[in-house]
Amino acid sequence: MSDGPLPFGKLAFCQRDYREFACSKATYEWLAGGAMTTLDEIPVTLQIVDICVGGHNVWVKIWANTTKGETWVQPALRSAAT
Repeated sequence: MSDGPLPFGKLAFCQRDYREFACSKATYEWLAGGAMTTLDEIPVTLQIVDICVGGHNVWVKIWANTTKGETWVQPALRSAAT
């Protein structure tokens, strides 16, 4: 993670239940710029929460956009978001 940027488009340490992942800055810009607008059909916003040692990669948090504001993506939100 500190030696250089992850390959473009590659996510690391990602599981849907974590609601976080690591990626390069370029991948983050691409995803946040419109490539990742939903997760499990729920509208989401991405936020950089940390910059990895070396400054090449970032940790990203996934927030669900609901009528109640941004929150963690939870399976129960599936019905609330629709």
